[in-house]
Amino acid sequence: MDFGFIFCEVSHFYSMSYQQVMAMPIRAFWLMSGNIRRLRASNDMRTLAVAAAAQSADGYKETHERLVLEIGTVYAGPTSVERDEAGFNELKMMAAAM
Repeated sequence: MDFGFIFCEVSHFYSMSYQQVMAMPIRAFWLMSGNIRRLRASNDMRTLAVAAAAQSADGYKETHERLVLEIGTVYAGPTSVERDEAGFNELKMMAAAM
């Protein structure tokens, strides 16, 4: 592999401009370059596992449950649209005290 290819690969994979790559410390450049294939392989393994799981109902269910656990709790926002006046006033008082 020539250096030009490695440079372009880092720039492309991490969506970095020429100037950003050139401004990187050399150790960071080689670290990032060396991990591109590992990151791609990890993503490919996940895609492969999902595709294989889709071949059966049990596999789909197990994979779905595992991915839901990985995602964790996602904040869905308030359940009501009413403004919490007491809470709002408390925040105003806290901000004024700073």
